[in-house]
Amino acid sequence: MKALKLLVSCLLPLALSAQQPSGNVGRVEIPDVKGVLEINVGQSPWYLDFLPEDKWTMLHARLRPDHVVVTALLRQVTLAATGESCKNEFLPKIKDSLAGKAQDTKESTQNGVFRVEYTLTDDLGAQTRHLLAYWGARDLCAEVHVLKTGFAAADQAAFEQILSTVRLLPDESGLQTPQSQENSSNLLAQGTEVQAKADYGSAARYYQKALDLEKRTRSFDQEMFLDLISRLALCYRLNGNLVKARQTLEFGLSQDSEYPLFHYDMACVYARMGKMDESLGHLREAYKYKAKASPGHLPPDPTEDSCFQKFAKDPQFTDAVQKMQQQ
Repeated sequence: MKALKLLVSCLLPLALSAQQPSGNVGRVEIPDVKGVLEINVGQSPWYLDFLPEDKWTMLHARLRPDHVVVTALLRQVTLAATGESCKNEFLPKIKDSLAGKAQDTKESTQNGVFRVEYTLTDDLGAQTRHLLAYWGARDLCAEVHVLKTGFAAADQAAFEQILSTVRLLPDESGLQTPQSQENSSNLLAQGTEVQAKADYGSAARYYQKALDLEKRTRSFDQEMFLDLISRLALCYRLNGNLVKARQTLEFGLSQDSEYPLFHYDMACVYARMGKMDESLGHLREAYKYKAKASPGHLPPDPTEDSCFQKFAKDPQFTDAVQKMQQQ
């Protein structure tokens, strides 16, 4: 049986800034099994996969700004679970799958937590650093896997910070039955997955549900909230629903009138509608507030963006864009 996605709640207190990883606590629970694994995944939405008949649940968090990927597995076992016994149960299978390709391997124990670190190099020469850590209690084993491609020494602090938040709570009540509770974080994560497959219609449905939830009860900080709006508008536009894209961006601008991506995407929408004056107006605003965008988020030359192909050879448009770039 394939693992089913379990929609779960996560906590994002509004008082936290976008730079603070504290506050996004994921709870990993096995249906009908007592015990909970908690982990703070930082600024990333997350979701759970679970396989009730095999008594395991896994958390996935793949969208941290620092590109660190986190998974956390909780599994019921028949052995007396300790960090060491859980490592001995799971690690040999992982080593077999690596087929001797792991480099710079290190094993250590800290406060009863058994750790294994190693580096893998892919066919293109890209290196990914992995850290596996194991906890155990009663009949529950927990494995947390943290990894990053292009790892630098400074990233070790992020690895350690994530591990420091892990708590295995064998006496807390877990799920009694599989549930389907929609929440913004899960919906954002699922939307991102299908968007990566160019399924913009499905992505828009996930993002829209997430936005509807956020409008009722805010759980995202401001940065994640604005990013959700931007993603939704983009998917509506790429799926050809320009009216919904414009409405979404209008709402976004009501939340932050200086957010440059909203203005750029609105310029794209108006360009697709053939409205040059409106398009140029929002492009000017996008350039005006460009410094507020993350590097690479705004294309350097709109005349080469397919959004504006209708105007690409129009002197009025190209002259205006040239002036914006000079300013």
